[in-house]
Amino acid sequence: MWLHSFFKRFIFTLMHYYQQIQHILLTVFVIGVVDYFFLYEISVYLFATMPMLAVELIPLGVLLVLAIIVWRAAKYVRRKMKDNKHYLMV
Repeated sequence: MWLHSFFKRFIFTLMHYYQQIQHILLTVFVIGVVDYFFLYEISVYLFATMPMLAVELIPLGVLLVLAIIVWRAAKYVRRKMKDNKHYLMV
């Protein structure tokens, strides 16, 4: 009987983490798309006299900087989780 309850709890735990990861990925994707278009519109408004290629590269540069910051933060969090022996999400 305890084996059945263990597997049931294990499956629900896996589904919970899967839904959390799915929610985080969808949130990052939607925020990234909205942020890109927001930055694009701001750069078009501010740099109307610049060539079109430069206007399209400004949001990508800002997003690249933000991606580097997020990547470094994720590496830091992963290292801290590993140091504290929280292996469930690593």
